[in-house]
Amino acid sequence: MDAIEALRQSIRTQLDPARRNGIAELAIGMAEAAARELVPFIGNAGFCIIFSRSVHQARSRYPWLKQRSPPASPGDLIAVLRDSADGRAPIEIAFAGRHVFLGMIDSLAILLGEQMTSTLLHAAWGEDAPALPAASASQPAGAGRPERRLEERRAGGARERSAMRRGRIGQKRAEQRAMLEQRLQRLWQVNEKLVQSCFEAEAGKVTAQQANEQMGHLAYHDFLTDLPNRMLLNDRIAQATLLAERDGSNFALFFLDLDNFKRQ
Repeated sequence: MDAIEALRQSIRTQLDPARRNGIAELAIGMAEAAARELVPFIGNAGFCIIFSRSVHQARSRYPWLKQRSPPASPGDLIAVLRDSADGRAPIEIAFAGRHVFLGMIDSLAILLGEQMTSTLLHAAWGEDAPALPAASASQPAGAGRPERRLEERRAGGARERSAMRRGRIGQKRAEQRAMLEQRLQRLWQVNEKLVQSCFEAEAGKVTAQQANEQMGHLAYHDFLTDLPNRMLLNDRIAQATLLAERDGSNFALFFLDLDNFKRQ
């Protein structure tokens, strides 16, 4: 099972429709945890766009989900989600939450890649590490000191390994953040070129339409006086003739000649 499919299965397991208590709080908590992990990488705007898109897709099946547009912050989105869940049945919340979070996983996998998406969301939704076992209270004083020292050394080594692990994770996240910034920069550049091309195409369409209209006007009007010319007269006479023949009616043509009209 790959990382993304394991993440999807985790969503289905946690948002189990058979649960009757606390399902709304669980879904809200998962949204808040996702925001905490994702905002440092994709920013408030990026999280709002992806989460809003997932909610919008889920509304086609669960129209009771509310949406605020445009959202000011992740907190606003989560507040709206909490308001939507108020008074709904647990089974409805479970299925709607699944739909929202699964859609968010798919969008993040496209933007960040499957490995980075899995790392971030497992950090947000994964289970906590188990605590170390406590020492037995029934053990007599002074007994087990070598064992305690051994446990202390083990604990110290575990802390060092944990610190090293956190350092490696921090370095990896910094590299992933730099890679994400490069991807977002390229995405913004491509989007800017796409918008510019759309505007240019629309402007060219308007210009061509205006040119066609102007050519049509010039074909039926005099260039100097802008009055209707003989072509327009013939066209109107032909239309009147057809209408008269179809309706069995008559029409009249009034001809007026002005002497010396063209004389300067």
